[in-house]
Amino acid sequence: MLNDILLDYKGVGKAVDSSDPITPWRMPRGYGGTAILWKKNLDSIVTPLSIGNNRIQCIEINGDPNLIVISVYLPCKGSTNSQTEFQECIDLLNEILATYELTHQIIIGGDFNEEIFGSNDSIRQKYIVSFMDEHCLSTKDTGKTFISANGSDCTAIDYILFQETFKESIINIRKCEFTGNVSDHYPLYCLWISK
Repeated sequence: MLNDILLDYKGVGKAVDSSDPITPWRMPRGYGGTAILWKKNLDSIVTPLSIGNNRIQCIEINGDPNLIVISVYLPCKGSTNSQTEFQECIDLLNEILATYELTHQIIIGGDFNEEIFGSNDSIRQKYIVSFMDEHCLSTKDTGKTFISANGSDCTAIDYILFQETFKESIINIRKCEFTGNVSDHYPLYCLWISK
């Protein structure tokens, strides 16, 4: 379906509920998913990777250095087994970084369903901050990225993480505020240069 949306783009994606046996017409709303799109003229240097799970989508971009782009949608706090699922996803990200961090630049973006900045002392926050520290990952505080049902900005749960060793390559990370957004999240924008 992703490859039919925009004519000049290709993409890969995963849905969190793609293995749910409920038929689509009975589901009022899916749980969400993750996807990565790229311009078709870049197709010769992009390789979709089968690593991760249904909440983690990865591609490799051949270049100097090679780049791994990871899109994530981590479990919400209120779902059944959310803490276990959250830690399993972070553990998978640990494995991916352990495999690629010495040979590739890595950028991770998406809905982390947890605030990284501040000190709420939740187990989830400690787990993700520990993961970031272990792999020398940084991000930028872009402000509140999630919009509540009443239309007000309420929390920051969407981030773009990058390796500290490549921080000079990151030109800008910002929240895109525009009218017409059909999501309850603000899109994030990352501009980086490849050396």
